[in-house]
Amino acid sequence: MLSWNAGVDPSCIFCQKPLESRSHLFFTCKYLAEVWSGLTQKLLPRKFSTNWKTVIKLLLDTSLGRDCLFLTRYTFQLTLHSLWKERNSRRHGDVATPSALLVRFLEKQVRNRISSIREQDDGRYDGYMAT
Repeated sequence: MLSWNAGVDPSCIFCQKPLESRSHLFFTCKYLAEVWSGLTQKLLPRKFSTNWKTVIKLLLDTSLGRDCLFLTRYTFQLTLHSLWKERNSRRHGDVATPSALLVRFLEKQVRNRISSIREQDDGRYDGYMAT
């Protein structure tokens, strides 16, 4: 963004760290780490991480099992989209959403997605809600 517009504020909108980077945004910033942790710490008890490279490796880790891998990937996608949306909303002056509220909203989104898949499927996704 700095190369496009030298006047843009490069600091993190969530914690005011001087330079916003991909690794910082996903997921070492305190606010963002709280959201990611709230969504995945129980899903990935032994493999949980807030390190970008470790999370990317996790998304390719087939040893997690089909249910856990799908949920991790879907949660990752939903989390990235939602955090970027929250970031942009804050940059444009909208009211900040507390991390706990965002976690509850995203958990509901994941449950809704599982429910919609289960209604259309042959039973392969029945265990996802329990996971």
